[in-house]
Amino acid sequence: MKEDDSIGSIRLYVDTSNIRAQKVYEALGMNREHYRLYEEMK
Repeated sequence: MKEDDSIGSIRLYVDTSNIRAQKVYEALGMNREHYRLYEEMK
């Protein structure tokens, strides 16, 4: 993505309990956003 100027951003969703994935994303230089997601599952 860093080499391709046509891509503005990427957003990944990760479960709060998935610490392993969060550490991988942080190691890649990604930062946690300030958004919170609310949903109702049926």
